[in-house]
This record gives sequence, structure tokens and C-alpha cells, in this order.
Amino acid sequence: MVRIQQGEHIKNYYLDRSRIEGYLSDSDREEMELKMDNIGLEVTEITAPETRLTRSLTDYPVVELNIKTEFKKSPFMMDFFLGEKNTLRPEFYGKVVSEYAGP
Repeated sequence: MVRIQQGEHIKNYYLDRSRIEGYLSDSDREEMELKMDNIGLEVTEITAPETRLTRSLTDYPVVELNIKTEFKKSPFMMDFFLGEKNTLRPEFYGKVVSEYAGP
């Protein structure tokens, strides 16, 4: 549960950065994968805007961030309780309105 909570914190940090920038930059993507790896989660897929979503007076684009992960090591006793190996694949999701208004 601690790893999942830490993953939520990491997701919230990069979702906030994406809100401000209007997209998830390549460097943020790499940093996020490294931070997830450091807490024991392997990122299998990231879905996020790769180009800026610009907000205007009439358009409020939504930035969505979806991170699919797997545990690098099965958490203690998880296999015993669930009956199968590596059945839990945490997924982190969030969406916010882009704040990026352009240069």
C-alpha cells in the first residue's frame, strides 16, 4: 500500500506539471519513470499529451495522465492472499484542465 500511495504522489506531481505546461515533456516522462522505478514499480505504459494543449478564453482542454505499472518484486505475502503471482498491476490516473495559455 505504501508503494501505491507513493505512486499516487508521483502521479500528482507530474499531473500538476502537465497542467502548467499543457503536456508531459520527454524529460518529465523520463524522471517519472525513474521515480516509479525507485519505489519498486515498473512503468509499462504512459498515456499523456505529447504536444501542448493551449487554453483560451473559449477552449479549456483537459490534460489526462494515465500510468500503468507492475511491481518489480511481488509485495510480501501478496501471492499468498491473492493465490497468483503478480496479479496486482497498479494504475494511476488523473485529469486536469490545462493552464497553459501560450507564449
